Amino acid sequence: MTTDNQTKIWVWSLPIRLGHWVIVISVGVAWITHHGPAWLHHTAGYVALALAGLRTFTGMLGPARDRFSRFVASPENTFS
Repeated sequence: MTTDNQTKIWVWSLPIRLGHWVIVISVGVAWITHHGPAWLHHTAGYVALALAGLRTFTGMLGPARDRFSRFVASPENTFS
């Protein structure tokens, strides 16, 4: 919620936000179907893997606001 003197700032683009939610859903489907239909379990896993790979690619070479270098804390600062 925003007040009159606040503006909403989107941190990531719409495709990135949707991709994150599709990963969440596909991991959930893979978890639920681990004893269910193998084709659904495998498909959900491959979808999550493909989107994680795509996110890694866009995090390195994608639009400026979606890059990992724009994170609040860099990995170097986080792990040191």
